[in-house]
Amino acid sequence: MKIKTGDTVIVISGDDKGKTGKVIKALPKEEKVIVEGVNVNKKHVKPTQGAPKGSIKDVTLPIHVSKVAILDAKTKKATKVAYKADKDGKKVRIAKKSGEIIKKGGEPWLKKRKTACPSKKPTTREIRRPRLSPAFRNNTKRKLFLP
Repeated sequence: MKIKTGDTVIVISGDDKGKTGKVIKALPKEEKVIVEGVNVNKKHVKPTQGAPKGSIKDVTLPIHVSKVAILDAKTKKATKVAYKADKDGKKVRIAKKSGEIIKKGGEPWLKKRKTACPSKKPTTREIRRPRLSPAFRNNTKRKLFLP
């Protein structure tokens, strides 16, 4: 999927055609993206003990990737994405219409970071994870043994 979190996109088909917005979240397995201000529906929330009054909330729903295109910063039009190597040899995304490099989208607070939690107890699966015996690596005997 060539559209990433934080990219500015334009909707090219559907009810919201012509609207632009920033990608809040990319869902590559589903081939969908959530764009702020696009595909907004109403959700009716029932009253609960915590919130005795019911309400109607606006919910932004995912839209298929084929219905959006990256907005070119130079021409302000929809563009396709190409990949090329830059001076350092790193793979970068390039807008096909203007040839400009598409900067990495997203703010640091949007990116998920995996941090080790010292207070979390290890699960039994983490404790008793099977290791491969040296014989298994040589393909002579296929045995698993636990530490």
